[in-house]
Amino acid sequence: VLWQALRINRAAFASDRVPRIDDVIAAAGLERDFDMVAEAGFDWVQLQKVERIKSLAQRFDLDEIRAEMLAVALKGVAILSIDADALPATADRSEILAELAICLDDPDISRAFVGEHTVAGTDPAALVDAALLVAGVPNRTSSTGATAIAAWCLDMVGRAAEAEALLIDSARGSEFGPVLEMLAGYRADRGDAVGAVALLRRAEVDPDVDGPAVTLLREVIGYAVRPTAIAGRNDRCPCGSGRKYKVCHAGKERHALIDRAPWLYQKARRFVERHGVRAAAEAAALIAAVGGWRASDIEQLIDIGLVADIVLCEGGLLDDFCAQRDGFLPDDEAMLAARWALVERSLFEVENVQPDRIKLRDVRSGERIEVTNVHQGATQPGIMLLGRPLPVDDTWRAYSGFTMVPLPLMQHVLDALDSGDPHRVAEVIGRSLAPPTILNTDGEALHFHTITWDVDDEQAAAAVLVGHGFSDEGDGLYMLSRQTQNQPDAIVASLRFDGTTMTADVNSDERADEIILLVARLLPTASMAGDDSWGLGERDGDDEGDSGGGLSMDDPAVLSVMTEVMLKYEQRWLDDSIPALGGATPRQAAVDPVLRVDLERLLASFPGPGPGLPVAMSADRLRAELGM
Repeated sequence: VLWQALRINRAAFASDRVPRIDDVIAAAGLERDFDMVAEAGFDWVQLQKVERIKSLAQRFDLDEIRAEMLAVALKGVAILSIDADALPATADRSEILAELAICLDDPDISRAFVGEHTVAGTDPAALVDAALLVAGVPNRTSSTGATAIAAWCLDMVGRAAEAEALLIDSARGSEFGPVLEMLAGYRADRGDAVGAVALLRRAEVDPDVDGPAVTLLREVIGYAVRPTAIAGRNDRCPCGSGRKYKVCHAGKERHALIDRAPWLYQKARRFVERHGVRAAAEAAALIAAVGGWRASDIEQLIDIGLVADIVLCEGGLLDDFCAQRDGFLPDDEAMLAARWALVERSLFEVENVQPDRIKLRDVRSGERIEVTNVHQGATQPGIMLLGRPLPVDDTWRAYSGFTMVPLPLMQHVLDALDSGDPHRVAEVIGRSLAPPTILNTDGEALHFHTITWDVDDEQAAAAVLVGHGFSDEGDGLYMLSRQTQNQPDAIVASLRFDGTTMTADVNSDERADEIILLVARLLPTASMAGDDSWGLGERDGDDEGDSGGGLSMDDPAVLSVMTEVMLKYEQRWLDDSIPALGGATPRQAAVDPVLRVDLERLLASFPGPGPGLPVAMSADRLRAELGM
């Protein structure tokens, strides 16, 4: 906008001094608060209060009265968290605390209070004492809302045992939803599915309304039926205690650890949902940005096990889970979780596929494992998978799934895994999930530009271009060729004259920048008139909506260019060092009796052309080049 204004009327900016915007506003009898302008004397504080209440009501689906109560509670607890002595040491103090407790004794307000601080990233340690102060208001029959918030704060700072004790005391005779739901979570952590279900039913959790409580109900419901007794009531207990079964383990039977392992992983994911919200959102946003997902898909990404596992593994939250839930988890689950904390994510090559299991070779360590809780799907030998299978007894399970890795990304994936950085791991996952990208000979993504300039003298401009390396192809067409990353004499730009209009065509954003700078240097009097850009299969039209034709993947000319690029890439690939071949080139592997088997497996994994990628590397062409 600024450049357009300067171009239209430069004198308005250069002939006189431009007054400060605040001076203009004041001269009109107005005043400004950041980016808002109103009449002088406007009550900005009241506006902020109204807007705050509207925002809270919209975000947490509250009516205006409850949104105002939430605002009061947020402000009151914030003041207490800064200075607990800020309240007067009189009867008014108890009344103020009681008012805050009343505000929080609505389940929806209590949940919204936690949600607001979660989004804001408030340090729960700063709220603990204030929440406990409100929860302990004397002469109050109910302050369960503040109790639920205090328990949440205690759990967030690693004081889960204190939080549970507070909830148990508060739950006696109370049907306050947030208290019962949080206590049900601790029951689930302890392996008491029956107790967790009973608490959730007391909280009247609606199984048809999605939310954390429903997720917890779905987690525990399958384990609420205890397994069959393993001995007669008067028999000696199989545990070896010497006591009769009826007084030892009758009614306390647990499902086998291999059956509880998925539940243990769900417990760890639930821990992420409370303690790793921001880290999960960051990982999902990075995957979406790199992979070309829409911003609206970030929430969907957060819900998949892959994002939670990045937070648990590379983010280190699994270590926190083991430390903070060690006293809650059954002993065998605590030991299994500690074992899982030692397992790193890795890159695996698929060696064998069966209907219910796949055999994998760890590319980093060479270890071979068999994962048993998978469906065959599109997996086939030679495919590269990124994941973190976990051991359970003498088997391996993939609770967070796998990501298929394109062969050109293998080294990037290995480097990211070696770094242990959650952001780098999220980035390579995003790149692996991204749709195929066609590159030019400089390795830049194809994005076409048609740039136009107005020139004073066509012949003089053409002479300057030829004098600086452009070739004259006749009919007003000039080509610029140079050494590129993957081709020694590649055409990087073509310029055409039509009277005093000069037009350049390039196939990447980087080359567009390059030609714009080059023309500015060689032809300083040329005036840039426009830059029209589009990607494969689309074209930005003019103001009248003309589609301009654009490039189509069905266009024979486009397919011809793509095929030419792919053929050159295949020739280079034959002499590249390939990680999947132990660093050998395909030509070296083709004559090696051991590596030849790996090469065959690698070639068999190449996907053929399809709707999303009409031109792809051809395993048949490569085999012919290698004499295979």
